[in-house]
Amino acid sequence: MKKIIKFAPDYFLPHQQEFLDSEAKQKALVTGYGGGKTFAFIWETFMNHLFLVNKEGQSNGWIVYPTFSMAEELFVEPFLMLLDRYEIDYKYNSTKHLISSEYGKLRLYQLQTPHRMVGAELTFLGFDEFDIGSYKNCDIAYKKGVGRLRGSNKTKMYFVTTPEGYHYIHKLFVEDNEEGERHLIKAKSTDNPYLPADYIDDLRKNYDSKLVEQYMNGEFVNLRGSAAYYEFDRERHCKDFGIHNAEKKPQVLYMGMDFNVDPMSAVVAIKRDNKLIMFDEIILRNSNTRQMIDVIKERYPGAYISIAPDQTGGSRKTSAEIGVTDIHLLKQAGFKILGSGTNPSVKDSLNAVNAALYQGRLEIDKRCTALTNDFEKVVRDDAGEIDKKDSNLSHISDAGRYLVWSQFPLYGSAIRTRGR
Repeated sequence: MKKIIKFAPDYFLPHQQEFLDSEAKQKALVTGYGGGKTFAFIWETFMNHLFLVNKEGQSNGWIVYPTFSMAEELFVEPFLMLLDRYEIDYKYNSTKHLISSEYGKLRLYQLQTPHRMVGAELTFLGFDEFDIGSYKNCDIAYKKGVGRLRGSNKTKMYFVTTPEGYHYIHKLFVEDNEEGERHLIKAKSTDNPYLPADYIDDLRKNYDSKLVEQYMNGEFVNLRGSAAYYEFDRERHCKDFGIHNAEKKPQVLYMGMDFNVDPMSAVVAIKRDNKLIMFDEIILRNSNTRQMIDVIKERYPGAYISIAPDQTGGSRKTSAEIGVTDIHLLKQAGFKILGSGTNPSVKDSLNAVNAALYQGRLEIDKRCTALTNDFEKVVRDDAGEIDKKDSNLSHISDAGRYLVWSQFPLYGSAIRTRGR
């Protein structure tokens, strides 16, 4: 029995309503954080599950999230609540990631493993936070989906996402959309009146000017080929802090460390008034972690040192000993290790550095010439990652990125909201 779904006239925000009303075969809702994308996505999926059916009268859909854990957090519970609200019996197999009802089937996939998306004739396919995925995975998932949307004469593919530069959504809905067959709807965070009162202020405080344009205004910002540390300004951020010439050297230090053998690099910093001041750099050629430890202890005897290392050092070994990892050696030497055990994405850590520079929370001593050189010359490649073609660049700034992330992390999910 088909359900009759009724809404109050203002139940959806204008951009959500435009997205839901669109009959385009491919459509996308691109907004800033808190723009109500997922709310619209869940309703679009609910309506498709009920009404977008094959010749047997059953719907067959896929929903794709960056990870299964994100799908569980953002989609599954509110979707099942919708089924409950309209008294639709269902079964949810969390092992198979499958939701079944009298109206059809809905299977969840994760964008991390697009090669597992196989074997179906779909009536609809939806992607949430599509641009978070790597370009390669987005391309595989999109092409697999297009090939399987053959379950009925009327099928839909739809996307909701926060823009991530000129990524796959920009390619589909801007670069490859000259005839306008794909429908792109855009909205700002401020278009959602249901956000908490201080939400927009928090966004502005957390992000630099380019990221505000992207993550708050929902605009595509081209970061490909641009300076990786675009907020760095030598005149503004570099000063002579006199820390080296001080009669007493600081006894509480923070370091970032990159474990490349040639060079092995580290930055040294202090914290002052919630600012990070990088005042020294250590660059060792053809070296290993034990030699780095010796240099640190010789240069800063007796100091209490916290290190934010490349977290892959938990499995890598630049030391000669079998089975002894770089991070294990740092712990043995008495250093405190900062971090969760995994590196942040390059994108997130670059955003953190640029935000800290923009907000005046990161400064560099003029003695740090290699770090300054990196901040001025390191660029992004076409995928938005750090361009590693010049082997002389990016090592010391990688060390700096790890340290900044440990002190001023930017967690996009922490400031998002499920609000309408």
